[in-house]
Amino acid sequence: MVPNAHGEASRSRLVVVSNRLPVAFRRNLSGEWSAQPGSGGLVTALLPVLRDRGGTWIGWPGAVGDEPGFAAALESAGAEAGYAL
Repeated sequence: MVPNAHGEASRSRLVVVSNRLPVAFRRNLSGEWSAQPGSGGLVTALLPVLRDRGGTWIGWPGAVGDEPGFAAALESAGAEAGYAL
């Protein structure tokens, strides 16, 4: 924790920049996007920290262009995870 201007302890938000997001997006049979949790050491190590402190994970979502419904799926996955994607 870092003291703020008032001498009170405050927690810094975390920003993660990676080549991938911590979730994988796929289309289901009806054509809607769904998110499945990612795997790997970076995801496993940082997810609890991001959930606790809040923050943003910046990475490639796995889709190219302006896919219909993708922005809503991305926002929903971030809200469910507890941090921004």
